[in-house]
Amino acid sequence: LSRIPQVSRSAGPETGCLKPLCAFCPLPSALPAIILEVPASLRCGRLFPNLPMQPSALRALEFDRIVEAVKTFALTPMGTERLGRLQPSIDPQRVADLLAHTTEAARFVADNGSLPLRASDDLPQIFAALAVEGRALEALRLLALAAFLDSLDESRTAIRRAPGSFPRLEAISHGAATFTSETAATRDKIDASGEVVD
Repeated sequence: LSRIPQVSRSAGPETGCLKPLCAFCPLPSALPAIILEVPASLRCGRLFPNLPMQPSALRALEFDRIVEAVKTFALTPMGTERLGRLQPSIDPQRVADLLAHTTEAARFVADNGSLPLRASDDLPQIFAALAVEGRALEALRLLALAAFLDSLDESRTAIRRAPGSFPRLEAISHGAATFTSETAATRDKIDASGEVVD
């Protein structure tokens, strides 16, 4: 769950990005040839002291617009936030690994469509509330969490059952836990309107 294949751009196949807790984001083939990866935040005009690429070069390449375009493919709010921190990679091995992941992800999307990840806009707040010991979630938030957990299981199943070989996606999704019994129990006790069933 902690690993995220990042996005890249090349003259080759369309690229993509998948993280089970985050997002799946196939890139259109019209973006400039830049390799992207997470971590430091990216904002227009911000300096990158650890990178050889000058801010003026990033502006000339409209890197901030690339990041904004990639963010539109996120399927969860965590994905949007994570993708917003993309920056260029200068490590050849890292670049090769990212390209391999994104090529495989793009092939999966082309053959099978996007993953069925679903997440409400307030999912980060739901996770934050879960971290508070003894704090109960509201009924509607429990349903939102159940829907997200079910979508993780559906995504893992979609990868496993897809024709062809997707070893990198399978390795990423394999670590996601299953909560089918818990989510089923949640829906048995709470109806779609958020009312607790007696």
